[in-house]
Amino acid sequence: KVKLDPSKKPAEITITEASTKVQLGIYEQKGDTLKMCLADSDDKIRPKAFDEVPAGNGRNYFSVLNRDKK
Repeated sequence: KVKLDPSKKPAEITITEASTKVQLGIYEQKGDTLKMCLADSDDKIRPKAFDEVPAGNGRNYFSVLNRDKK
């Protein structure tokens, strides 16, 4: 399950896997590019910025996805 909250700055994403595993993150969508920064699922601390030093166990996962132009 994916929950988006674009009203927050930066926009928030919460991914729930199965019934207990939760990943907290932020995202930014501009044009055909989607940036996401997700905290390790063991952490309960949402990243506050894309260039932030990770809290908790020190692992954030950063992705940039680009839509193919046809």
